[in-house]
Amino acid sequence: PITVAGAVTPPALYVSNVAPLAAAPGTSCTHPGYATIQSAINAAAVGATIHVCASINPYVEQLTITKSLSLTANGPSTVQLPASPVNSTTTCDNAIGTAPSSEQPQDEISICGAGTVKITGLTVSAYWPAGTCNDSLYGVLVGAGSNLISNGLTVNGAGVPIGDSAVGCQGGVAIQVGSARPTPNEKGKATLTNTTVSGYQKNGITATGTGTIITVNTRS
Repeated sequence: PITVAGAVTPPALYVSNVAPLAAAPGTSCTHPGYATIQSAINAAAVGATIHVCASINPYVEQLTITKSLSLTANGPSTVQLPASPVNSTTTCDNAIGTAPSSEQPQDEISICGAGTVKITGLTVSAYWPAGTCNDSLYGVLVGAGSNLISNGLTVNGAGVPIGDSAVGCQGGVAIQVGSARPTPNEKGKATLTNTTVSGYQKNGITATGTGTIITVNTRS
């Protein structure tokens, strides 16, 4: 007889910006292995679950995800755009940035070529500095080859704050799935459950690019 070994579940990782760090990957929210979400993403094995521990302080960072994994908030947790955001440079972002009449994207969360990414219970706050005028500002970008499955995701800002001098610009999308700008276009997929979007400058949830699919149960 032939015996097929079962799939091995990758170890979970724990992130906290308030609790003292233990040895990576951590064992709980009182003994986390990482102080930033991106450092845990970088260290995670494909298919791993990253527990983002509850905190009264936002996680001030931009996230890049290029592999299948899960981000699970263990209590109220907010990822907040830094005061000086930088350009996102995944292959998906670079393709958009080099398309005619496009600017290099800046994303709070960039998901590109990642397979399936699950986000549960996380809040995203992506307000750009006053006066920013860029047509490619995304709270969450789901680029080519990626499938986002979210439950309880909240995006409470994308673009410059309403009433800012740059309010006439065409950037600021809370959740962007796929893109029609590059050639060939980017195809993304998302299933959004119990999702809340608000405070966006341009659009709440947008699907573009031939073959992009969104299944959504949301309120805005």
